[in-house]
Amino acid sequence: MKEIEIIKFTAKQLFFSRRTVVLIALSFFPIIIIGAWMYRPDDSPSELFSGVFIAIFLQFILLIISLLYGTSLINSEIANKTISYLSTRSLRREELFMYRYTGSIPVGFLIVAAPIAVCLALLDIHTGSLDMLKHLADYYVIIFFGFVVYNAFFAFLGVAMKRPLMVGLLFAFFWEILLANLPGKIPYMTLMFYLRSMSHYMADTPWPHQMEPFSTAMSALVILSATAIFLLLGTLIFRNKNLI
Repeated sequence: MKEIEIIKFTAKQLFFSRRTVVLIALSFFPIIIIGAWMYRPDDSPSELFSGVFIAIFLQFILLIISLLYGTSLINSEIANKTISYLSTRSLRREELFMYRYTGSIPVGFLIVAAPIAVCLALLDIHTGSLDMLKHLADYYVIIFFGFVVYNAFFAFLGVAMKRPLMVGLLFAFFWEILLANLPGKIPYMTLMFYLRSMSHYMADTPWPHQMEPFSTAMSALVILSATAIFLLLGTLIFRNKNLI
């Protein structure tokens, strides 16, 4: 089927790109932190990995991967004048946008999934227990939701702007990181707040804010609603976009 072929083509195109090599190397960087802790442990394993997961995996690596992949899904094809090879009479632009977006999610997820599992396994081997690996599925769910919503936003940005990277960087590191860690109700306006709420309840990570985190179900609902809005906007813009 043409739909499956587009999804598979997108996944292969992203995974075998040069940037993926750099992103894989970056995603394994937290293992160095885990190794340093094993040499001279100060905090408990759960406290250590909770900090690593929030600060590095969630607030940095996930955002970088989504930014680079999401903004390039359609934008790079337009810039390279190869969009015509993907656009066919039997495939509407809305479908192309959705299939490209769908193909990007498993690639980003796999890049992050492996180092998370390795980090948790190393901590459990060091402590002689399975206390960390029992949360592996929870961390995977949070990461998956993160890629679902951020890839949707950056894909929308990629069709809405000619050069989306700068705006994407500002969104990622100012809006999603800086504002998400401010006191008061400002973090409600960020997607990171709801991902951290899920992380707090599912994986027992620390909660830095004074206000209570949203429940896991409510956070998931907000994230999926935002995803639907970004995908709708992206498809509408791409459908009416002049590709010449």
